[in-house]
Amino acid sequence: MFNNKAGLLVGSEYHESLISFIKKESESGRISMKKYHRFTFFKWALVLLCLVSVSAFTTSLYLFIRDGSLSGIAGTAGFGFILIMLTTVLSILSFGLQSKIECIDDRFDDDSLLRLFTHGAPDDVIDNIIRALGRTGELNYAEVYDIYWLCSRTSDGIDKTSLLGEHYEQVKKRVRNRNFIKGHG
Repeated sequence: MFNNKAGLLVGSEYHESLISFIKKESESGRISMKKYHRFTFFKWALVLLCLVSVSAFTTSLYLFIRDGSLSGIAGTAGFGFILIMLTTVLSILSFGLQSKIECIDDRFDDDSLLRLFTHGAPDDVIDNIIRALGRTGELNYAEVYDIYWLCSRTSDGIDKTSLLGEHYEQVKKRVRNRNFIKGHG
């Protein structure tokens, strides 16, 4: 039950509620997922580039072994370096629900809260969002994700004071992805 600490537990009431709400808002045109689609395209482009690099690396390694040529070793080293860089970038980036929500530029306001309430969100989520909206007037969707995450973890029986480390990991992922997400808008 405590797996996936830095994210919502897949299949939980909180996860399903947030996913269905985001999907409904996107389908109705209230939020734009264009940036997320670009970010996903970027991910798959990196994966395809990785596959091409593996193919080129294997070919240059074969040529080096067969011919012993200098171009074969240079190609092997070059494509090996490219492959290492691409796999490093893919391993660093997170492409989960948190990244999807981080790509939403639209603001979460009182009208969004009303739609979330009628959608059937858990009561503790609604209460925490009301408190947050009372302080700031509007939230971004990443903050709404944080509220869902906090409510999910506390409903699992974890004390709010012990969640600092997990929240740090969550924010660290968001900051790490921010340059890629914002750069593709």
